[in-house]
Amino acid sequence: TLARTERTQGGPQHAAYEFDLTGTGDMVVTDVRTTQAGLVLTPELAGRISLRQAGGALVAELRKPAGSTVELGLEAGSYLVMIENGGVSLEAHLTLAAGEHLPLARAAFHPGGPPEVAVARGDAPPSAETVSAAPTLATTPAHETTSFKAGFLPRSIDGRTDVDGFSFGFIADRAASLTGMQLSLGYNQVDRDLRGLQLTVAVNLAGALAGAQISAGANVARGDSHGAQVAAGANVIDGNFRGWQTAAGVNVTTGRFTGLQSAAGLNLLDEGYGLQLSGGANVARTFRGAQIGVVNVADASDGFRLGVVNVGRETRGFQLGVVNVAARDDGESFAILNLIGNGIHDVVAYGTDALLSNVGLELGGRHLFTSLSFSYQPGDATAAGPVRLARGSRRWGYGGGIGWRQPIGFGPLHHLDIEAVTTNLVPALSDGNGVMLDTLRVTLAIAVHQQLSILVGAGANVVVATDSRDFDGLG
Repeated sequence: TLARTERTQGGPQHAAYEFDLTGTGDMVVTDVRTTQAGLVLTPELAGRISLRQAGGALVAELRKPAGSTVELGLEAGSYLVMIENGGVSLEAHLTLAAGEHLPLARAAFHPGGPPEVAVARGDAPPSAETVSAAPTLATTPAHETTSFKAGFLPRSIDGRTDVDGFSFGFIADRAASLTGMQLSLGYNQVDRDLRGLQLTVAVNLAGALAGAQISAGANVARGDSHGAQVAAGANVIDGNFRGWQTAAGVNVTTGRFTGLQSAAGLNLLDEGYGLQLSGGANVARTFRGAQIGVVNVADASDGFRLGVVNVGRETRGFQLGVVNVAARDDGESFAILNLIGNGIHDVVAYGTDALLSNVGLELGGRHLFTSLSFSYQPGDATAAGPVRLARGSRRWGYGGGIGWRQPIGFGPLHHLDIEAVTTNLVPALSDGNGVMLDTLRVTLAIAVHQQLSILVGAGANVVVATDSRDFDGLG
């Protein structure tokens, strides 16, 4: 009764039956242990919402106000969701996988068709005049189904044609729904669901996609989709998507993305799981997986990121780049320049047996850090000619290194650093080539103040000198 009356002008009706149950023990109405997936009704959805399995069995019915989020625990499978609000009926078809929590947005819905004329029990059936007076019925022509469709110019009937087979269009091609293949040299449009393949040299436009869109221009799908989008220009999914998006220009997904995005220009999505590859930039609100591009940006990321610049608010996993920026990093970050809010950012001053005065900048994540250093050893000026740095020679040094920091937090013992540093030693700053001093050292930091520590450590030096350069002493 409920299923038959949901699409009527009178609204849904619930059949009632009185049960008289006796006995002992608990009667199980709902077993939540069978929940395999979740459907999240987003705040923008409002009205009477009913959820049915693909076979028509009612799973849930509720009234939801706008501004709240409701999550339903469901079994994996295909479902039909209907929303009725203010006389407007909307529908959405979706498939839930085991373990998936799928947000359902307004963009996933399409009009559910005109309401049927209903009569109260005992009334006579509506007359022909009454039916014809209903504006929604009088202005909505019936759909037709065909296995083959061809046309060189768009027609008004195209929006009421369901194609189950092949559709060809020169300049333009449109269908209400498509199961099969659509081919056009100018423009393809499917108003509702597309199951199959769209090919065009300019634009592909569809509702929910289950298949592939291939275009030299742009692909657009409105609603939750899965499959592949291939374009030389842009791919756009207004909803959730599972599959592969590849473009020479831009890939955009407004909802949850699961799969691979590859672009020569820009990958843009809201929530992603999988892999983003770009010759330009990868941008996501949240992303789990791998981002590989020139610039990688995510509000929250968990996984591997490789880029010239990696930017995030909260990051986990491993970041490798020239510049890494994050407000908080709970993984590891390696770059020439690390700007991590909760990471390592220290200025150090120290002396060694090879160089009396040294200043350095250490930047990193939780443990891994890079360092830049500048050094000076007072002494006698060297004679002109081949570089020879003796024990008492004046020398300058500049270099960098990589290190690992292990926090201790025991009494005044703050942390322990293991660091490998390479320093170029020259008799004057104007000299480009000198002697390479490679140092492996272990340093213990003893805290004397909240922002001040004393460094004590030991190191081993290896000197490399070629092309008439020499070095015969330390200290």
